[in-house]
Amino acid sequence: MKDIIIERKFFIRELWILLILFIAVNLVNVYSIINYDASWYELISQLHVVLIITILLYFLIGVFRLFFFLIQRAIK
Repeated sequence: MKDIIIERKFFIRELWILLILFIAVNLVNVYSIINYDASWYELISQLHVVLIITILLYFLIGVFRLFFFLIQRAIK
C-alpha cells in the first residue's frame, strides 16, 4: 500500500488558512460580546461553537476551492 505524502508547503498553507478563519470567527465573537454587552466569560464558554463554525467555514471554502479548480481544469 502506498503512503500519502503531504508537502510541507501545502500543509503550512492550510494551517494558515485555518488559523485566519479561527481568528476571524473569534473577532466576530468579540464584536458580539461588545455589541450585546455580554460577559467576557463568553469567549471561553463559546469556544466550542467558535471551533465548529471555523471548521464549517474551512470546509465551505474547500468546496469553493474545489469548484474553482474543476472549472479551471475544464477550461484548459
